[in-house]
Amino acid sequence: AIGSRPPDNKSVASEKTGSDKLGNERIGATLEKIYEQVANGIVYLESLNSDLKQQYGYDLVDLKKEKLRMALQEFYESVGKKDMAKNVEKVEKAVKFAFERGLEALNDELFLRYGIGINIDDFEDF
Repeated sequence: AIGSRPPDNKSVASEKTGSDKLGNERIGATLEKIYEQVANGIVYLESLNSDLKQQYGYDLVDLKKEKLRMALQEFYESVGKKDMAKNVEKVEKAVKFAFERGLEALNDELFLRYGIGINIDDFEDF
């Protein structure tokens, strides 16, 4: 019957060719360079954050949080929550929630409670 025999392994190359090995070595070397650049980027980012904090009192995370605070304040006002004192508390809880669980999770919660959310496209680097 057709297809009842195992494939003829002799016709399939079982060892990698020299060009395959070379390709894998190049990929490995490229990945090492990428990992090194990522590690350097993290160090530079931490250094930048430290410099910003020293010079201006804010780092990149603080600026993201402040941008989110402003958007949430506008959001709560737009849904009829005019009590500023309560809004500040809600905003801080929402910012904490967003940094712990993610911006999309926060937006999902806002949609569930208020039927609308914030424009998360404004926070592409969040």
